[in-house]
Amino acid sequence: MSWRIPLTVFSLLLLAALGGWWHLTYELRSVEVPTALTGEARRNPLYGLREVLRAQGRDAETLAQLDIEALPGQGPRLLVLALDPRQLREREAQSLLQWVHSGGHLLARLPPSSEGRAPELLSSLGLALIDHESCIDWRSPQTQPASAIDALDEAAMEELMEDLGWRPHSTRFCSRVRMLPEDADDTFEWDFSYGNAEQGYVLARFRHGAGLVTLASQLDLLRTAALRSPEQQAAAHQLLAPSLADGVQIRMVFATPLPPLHVLLVQQGWPLLLPLLLALLAWLWARMQRFGPVLPERAIPRRALAEHLRAAGELAQRSGRSAALLAPLRRRAQASLQRSRPELAALEPAEQSQALARLLDLPPVRVYTALYSPRLDRSLDFVDAVRLLIRLSQRP
Repeated sequence: MSWRIPLTVFSLLLLAALGGWWHLTYELRSVEVPTALTGEARRNPLYGLREVLRAQGRDAETLAQLDIEALPGQGPRLLVLALDPRQLREREAQSLLQWVHSGGHLLARLPPSSEGRAPELLSSLGLALIDHESCIDWRSPQTQPASAIDALDEAAMEELMEDLGWRPHSTRFCSRVRMLPEDADDTFEWDFSYGNAEQGYVLARFRHGAGLVTLASQLDLLRTAALRSPEQQAAAHQLLAPSLADGVQIRMVFATPLPPLHVLLVQQGWPLLLPLLLALLAWLWARMQRFGPVLPERAIPRRALAEHLRAAGELAQRSGRSAALLAPLRRRAQASLQRSRPELAALEPAEQSQALARLLDLPPVRVYTALYSPRLDRSLDFVDAVRLLIRLSQRP
């Protein structure tokens, strides 16, 4: 019993020490954990950029579809076209270029590849596409705070870009397609371009009438998730900076194309399609014919008497005894003739055949063969005799 008291005292002291240590070291503070995008930010990839521009006091709107008639027609104006330019019809592309020519600024991306039809927008500008996969590193100015986009005005586009080279705190800008002027001999006047005339240009800015066109191989750096990176903030600002005049009206069109039904079913509906496929295979397995040895053909019920009579008749006809097969029918025909016309039944065979032939309007030879011929070698003669005898037997 004496050891229980020291053990109890030691346990209490240990608990008191742990409680004091936790009380001295515990610190209550709030922690921000980034979560997945929800609501409009999930549907609209340009939601973050729109909110940043609105926080700066600018007139910024995002649109799911391009409506050229609804675009601002006066004053400084910018259109960010984040969809594939191949989605624009010829009429829409020409209307959009007229809007730019009248003083609008356009920031658009290139198609994801040069395959398929050429975008009408680029063809009208005299540009062609080539495949060239490459990456660029964006560098953020370390002397500027990364939280405010306006503070990055001093960083020029050339200062932000560097040829491929992995470095800490850098973000890659990768592309699979570049642009080139369609006329290689023509000197295309770029306000700014990154690339060369042989491998193509990744970024380019040039004048079109009174407006300005900026083309980039991709605009993923304008997405909400990308703007969390200081490097992407700097690059996004430099793409938009030439058009961010006082009172500018900004419209941003993001692509929300609905994939085809079969693609949507494969991408999203596979948890339902897979059980249905397994159920279909199980049903086919249950209904299919089992593999095994070939079974003999099913025996068809046979009439033995009919086959015997048929064989006997064929034998008699081949052996020249067709008259024996006709004997019952001949007796039946004579009996019918005796009842209906006894004067004809009393005649001789030749005279009787001629009289019946006149009566039936038939050749006498045919009647004589059916009634009295001792041999019928031809099958047709036998069949004709049977029919004629049956006719005589049924005559009243």
